[in-house]
Amino acid sequence: MTPRPSRPCAPTTQPTRCDSRSSSAPRRPAGRTTVHAPHERAALQPQPSAGGHHHERDHPPARARVRDHRSARGDRRVARGHRADPVTSAATRGRRKPASTRRDPYAEVTARITAALERGTVPWRHPWRSRGLRNAVSDRPYRGINLLLLGLVALEQEYDDPRWLTYRQAERLDGHVRRRQRGTQIVLWRWIERKDADDGEASERFPLMRFFTVFNVAQCEGLALAHPDGGGEFDPLLRAEAVVSGYADGPAVFHDADTAYYVPSRDEVHLPPRSAFRDAEGYSATVFHELAHSTGHVSRLNRDGYQTAAAFGSPVYSREELVAEFGAAFLCQEAGIDASRLDQSAAYIGSWLKALNDDRRLAVVAAGQGQRAADHILGRSFSDGDEQATDDSDG
Repeated sequence: MTPRPSRPCAPTTQPTRCDSRSSSAPRRPAGRTTVHAPHERAALQPQPSAGGHHHERDHPPARARVRDHRSARGDRRVARGHRADPVTSAATRGRRKPASTRRDPYAEVTARITAALERGTVPWRHPWRSRGLRNAVSDRPYRGINLLLLGLVALEQEYDDPRWLTYRQAERLDGHVRRRQRGTQIVLWRWIERKDADDGEASERFPLMRFFTVFNVAQCEGLALAHPDGGGEFDPLLRAEAVVSGYADGPAVFHDADTAYYVPSRDEVHLPPRSAFRDAEGYSATVFHELAHSTGHVSRLNRDGYQTAAAFGSPVYSREELVAEFGAAFLCQEAGIDASRLDQSAAYIGSWLKALNDDRRLAVVAAGQGQRAADHILGRSFSDGDEQATDDSDG
């Protein structure tokens, strides 16, 4: 049979092409009808690329355009979309995590602390300011693991201002975060109540930890804030003595030993003579460490696993030691003691690296218990979860 002719091109006064062959092909005069066999017509159809899809560079699919639009918005965790480093905000520009990927706050916090230890920095041993780190809007102090995380960033970035705030809080103060500033992620506890299916009454209450991002005031411009109150002149050693003497139900303290230790069975702290310490700051930090141990006594906070004999290097032993380390750090912050000159040897750092790598929850749990230990010594009372609390209502 004779092949059915294709639809003729409309006559024009200029030469034209009716196929999709390259411009180098010879042109036919106008008004001529071109007839293609079936196999020729198939050959003239747009061919797929090597990946099996037509080229779409001129017309990207709607989904790709939406993704590009989202990327263009940036991320408040890094002002103006600047990529963050592992120690601060984990923002990514133009990338979306798979829906199945769930963040592990405990592992992420531990990773930041171990990264600092690997660099030779002990996050809980550095110069503390008297009033500590606090929210610029609510003036509430950061506590627990948040105090350690923000203190680490403030030390590394040399921030002199102790105040922090969220992106939206900066806008509320008629200011803004400067371009290319990296936010620092800290944690917030939300207490969730699980209700009984039968009567609808709350049967269980548990904490849920999530991240949010804050910036130091030094990273912002135009904020309607007064200069931070330095608290005036003070003597850290006198404050340290006031902390020790103010421990209302504290243990008996003796200066009669070669090393410092606490005896739970007798509720006693034994220390070397003051003259044996290199400086007064070292003495105060050592006293704070042993007093933090004493808060776990059954007559005080009665910490879980505290009363049983724990072998050196065991998980219970490591946790209790880190609780005392964090508790002493928070008391040093309260008194304004410079703890940066205390032991930061490779052996000391290596021991904590192993303990933290063995238990991803250790840093967060020990920081919370260390904060409660410091609160008990200072005679302060906070509600559940407040060891991590701050004001992020606008964050």
